Amino acid sequence: MKNKIFTSLFISTAAFFLILLIVSLVILPSFNVNNELNRISAVDSSDQGLKDYLNGVRPQIKNKLDLAYMIMGLEGLATMLKIHSFGAVTFTILVAFFLPLVGTMLGMSFLVFIFLFVISRIKREYKFNTIRLVGKIGLLVSSILFLIMGICGIVLFSDIETFLNKNNGEVSNYLNKINNNDSHNAFAFITAYKYFTNGKLQTLINNGLSQTGLYFGDLPINNIEFKAAISIGTIMMPLFGIFTIFFASIWIATFISNRNNQNSKFSYWLKNVRIDSKKEFRRSLLTNVWFWISLITFTITIIFPGFIHPYKTLAQTLLTVINAILLPICFIPIIYAWFKIIKIKRFNYNKMMFNQILIFCILVMLNQILIWVLFREEMGMPVWIGITWPFVAIILSIVCLFGFVHQKH
Repeated sequence: MKNKIFTSLFISTAAFFLILLIVSLVILPSFNVNNELNRISAVDSSDQGLKDYLNGVRPQIKNKLDLAYMIMGLEGLATMLKIHSFGAVTFTILVAFFLPLVGTMLGMSFLVFIFLFVISRIKREYKFNTIRLVGKIGLLVSSILFLIMGICGIVLFSDIETFLNKNNGEVSNYLNKINNNDSHNAFAFITAYKYFTNGKLQTLINNGLSQTGLYFGDLPINNIEFKAAISIGTIMMPLFGIFTIFFASIWIATFISNRNNQNSKFSYWLKNVRIDSKKEFRRSLLTNVWFWISLITFTITIIFPGFIHPYKTLAQTLLTVINAILLPICFIPIIYAWFKIIKIKRFNYNKMMFNQILIFCILVMLNQILIWVLFREEMGMPVWIGITWPFVAIILSIVCLFGFVHQKH
């Protein structure tokens, strides 16, 4: 197994995960659970209902990790910075956002590493082809099922969010005061109910909202719809997501593996097309459908929500500045290729375009995840926008990357 680039990437990801974990452990003693809950209560010290709600939450917050997940679920980044101590905010962002994100990347890298090791010891071609076919079919089926579950979840969560925001219930009023707005994401409501019940998510899956003891307004609650949404969001989607990562790891391993001490299929593909003229470069660029779809997706992502959002806080303004800086930087591969042509130097088109679409894909994913997780409350958008657009943008970016790799050149 001679995949030096992938091995370096795997080691770097593992090292980054370890650094995040160590920093989290160092920060852990710097804040107190009760003090942080008191800070939430202090947003309106005259509201006895909010105090009673937080008193009901305290028995479920058994450790600082529970507190971090509750804060991440209830509040946006600007609210966290306004209410909580620096230690609590940093710990929350690390353990409830960055560690799961990097951990997922590390887990997928580890699976690819294992499959590369297994494939490198396969001598017969038919066995290798069987594994590759299993990876392709498994990836296709699990991706379709994940997509179907995602669509069902978006529809159900959107309806639930609309109901809870309009019905002006008890928890809605508490969230209004905590986040200083009157429109909240469905996941903020679910987090609020989750930490008010003894069994947490399991209780919500079994009983819905009927046994929380909280006031939801005058309109009746559709418990069946709520339980279905929770089941899809916490069981079905993660399950099919794991299957998708598993089979994607198999397919990637078969594509980049160096069997029988030969260069991988991917290595040959990267060096397949060489360009040394402006005319040829323009023709290849204009006829590359995958490049244009990924470019349009990336551009729309930069505009929304990168530029189109409420400018109420310094963090939101900083978000716009960062996106404005990223916009030209992302085109470095194409700019580099153009300078090569000007100097009449040949370059690998596939390698250049793969790097370009990969940059678009990575930045679309990071941009969408960062904004719609950390700034979801500040964005003030309904859940169908906050889930659907990232869902579509990320899937389109990944499809473009896979599509270009499979495209015949």
